[in-house]
Formats: sequence, structure tokens, C-alpha cells
Amino acid sequence: RGLAAALSLGADGAVLGTRLWASQEALGPSSYKDAIASATSCDDVIRTCVFDTICNSNRPDITKWPYPFDSSGTLRNETTESWDTRIPELEAALRTSKIDKGGGGGLSIVEKLNRAEKEENPSEGCVYCGQGVGEIHSIDPVFDIVQRVEQEAIQSLSNLVHVMPR
Repeated sequence: RGLAAALSLGADGAVLGTRLWASQEALGPSSYKDAIASATSCDDVIRTCVFDTICNSNRPDITKWPYPFDSSGTLRNETTESWDTRIPELEAALRTSKIDKGGGGGLSIVEKLNRAEKEENPSEGCVYCGQGVGEIHSIDPVFDIVQRVEQEAIQSLSNLVHVMPR
């Protein structure tokens, strides 16, 4: 439907980023791909700077994501729920954890994210995705995905011909 809509509006094509990320050939954790396929709607996606804020706190200045590009479309999870509405508190906590290396015995925010990424844990790690997640229900080969998108777009566009008055 997305391709048909884009073509109807005069575009030459459409981006299939999230759909192809959730394919058999895409490199990346299968647990993250499965989380994308399990998402039920675009409400499962959040545009947030939580992950960039955490990662930027641990990067040299030259590799930080600059404002206003320091946000990402990701699946909602424990990390985004904890921090998305509290970015100033997150920044303060990240500054504090550089001074106090977790004297309380717990993991720092950066260490928790690093552990989640290492363990490929989508409930805490950064699962990049876009608004189309609700339309993804399986992890398929890219050839099958592209062929299905093409066939569905052709069918949708041919249905428009029958509906449009001449």
C-alpha cells in the first residue's frame, strides 16, 4: 500500500528500510528482527534521542550525532520508557556516572545499554525501525519481499483504475 500511495502521489519509488532490515539477508540480531515482526502498529515506534544521548556520552566529540539529527526511530522498550520524557535527567545521570563508577554496585546506564546490545536484548537495546512495523509479520527473503511489494502495488494501482471516473 505504501508503494502504491507513493507512486500515486508522483514519487518514483519508496524506501523499504525497516522492511528490508527485517529480512533473512540483513545482518543483525535475529531477536531484533523478531521484535520488529512482533510489533503490532506504528504506536510501537518512538522517535527518541535516548539512545543517542547514552551513546554520545561515551563517544569522543568527533563521532557524536549532532542536534537536530540526534534522534532515532526505535521500538519502544524499557530503556525508552524509562528515559524518553526525562532527557535532562538522563544527561545528568550520565555525567554523574562518569564521576561515580557505580559505587552502589549497579551497572551504569551506558553499561546497561552495552550489555543489552551484547545480549541482543530488544527489551532494553536499540532496535531501529520506522513507522511501517505494523505491516511486517515475518522475516522473509529479500526477493520475496520485493516481489510481494511489487505485486501488491500493481494490484492496488489497477484497482484505482476501476474506481476512478474517466
